Amino acid sequence: MLERDIVRSIRSYLNAIDGVFVWKTHGGQFGTAGEPDLIGSYKGNALGIEVKRPGKKATRLQDLFLKKLQAAGATAFVACSIEDVKKKLNIK
Repeated sequence: MLERDIVRSIRSYLNAIDGVFVWKTHGGQFGTAGEPDLIGSYKGNALGIEVKRPGKKATRLQDLFLKKLQAAGATAFVACSIEDVKKKLNIK
């Protein structure tokens, strides 16, 4: 499965939950280096998700960005699947 397909499935899954809104960020010259693929709000808390294909790791810049989000009180993590998101957010 391609990363964009995983991003799409996670975004669709989360946006179907009441109290959740996420959107896909797009890199490029106006983006911020390391910015997570998905940004949003989960039940009133800031959320950042870097999506990777299984077996792939976040870059140093992506890890740093996630750590900065976490330090500011956001929930931020790397996910390879909807199951990863469910585990990180404690969704049954």
